[in-house]
Amino acid sequence: MPVDIEQRASYEYGDSLLHLCDARIKITLLMVYLITTALLPVGAWAVYLLMGGVLLIVAVLSEIPASLLLKRALLLEVPILLVLIPQIFLKTGNFIEINPWSGFAFSLSLTRLERVASLLVRSWLSLQFAVIIMSATRFEDVLAGLRACGLPRMLTAIFGLMWRYLYVLLDEMHNLTQARRARSSTLQGSFKQAGGSVWWRAQVTGGMAGMLMLRSLDRSQRIYQAMQARGYDGEIRSEAAAIPLTKAQYFSIAAFILAGLLMVLLANGMAA
Repeated sequence: MPVDIEQRASYEYGDSLLHLCDARIKITLLMVYLITTALLPVGAWAVYLLMGGVLLIVAVLSEIPASLLLKRALLLEVPILLVLIPQIFLKTGNFIEINPWSGFAFSLSLTRLERVASLLVRSWLSLQFAVIIMSATRFEDVLAGLRACGLPRMLTAIFGLMWRYLYVLLDEMHNLTQARRARSSTLQGSFKQAGGSVWWRAQVTGGMAGMLMLRSLDRSQRIYQAMQARGYDGEIRSEAAAIPLTKAQYFSIAAFILAGLLMVLLANGMAA
């Protein structure tokens, strides 16, 4: 696999406490955090701050650069921003009119503003926490953890094959791109643009798309035959998932669930 394709994987190598933690514990922690954040009411800013503190602790334990984590979370947050921001200007609830200069005015709903701000904070906390967990956990361990948490075998197999065949597709595209560059190169020192006209490039791109599909289907068939020859039966097995959890790990899972429940009760009690 080419280096530039391999670097697209989300996992960041390391030996931090979060990296060494059992994948089943990390998956459980992620699920509890996401469910807790989703159940928090609008405007529970003190509880949002506590959830942010938990996020900060996990980020420190991961020892992954903060710039990388923030960049990945912000990329995922952009679509949510585009959906939520326009709702601030709906004329519902308590709204005010702002007139920054003569001849221009717009309405701003304070009720919607608080709701949108709460949704943005909760979505960012959830996305950032998921990014941290996924960056510190190999995808194979994630699948094993999901399977151990009760995810059906068929869904686990679909997720695993989808992830692996994505890189097969990228590898084939990388090879086709290299072949196109080799056939449309120019002499050294020439000012002529590589390749032909826009119509020629469109034809080449269409041909590459069709060839990519055919080569991917052929290669996926060969890969699946190789997997069957090695005993693949639809179950992705992991040595770590076969090891039973200790009592301390069970206690930690119970503590996560209890802490999440307390957060929800605290937030609803403050909102009442």
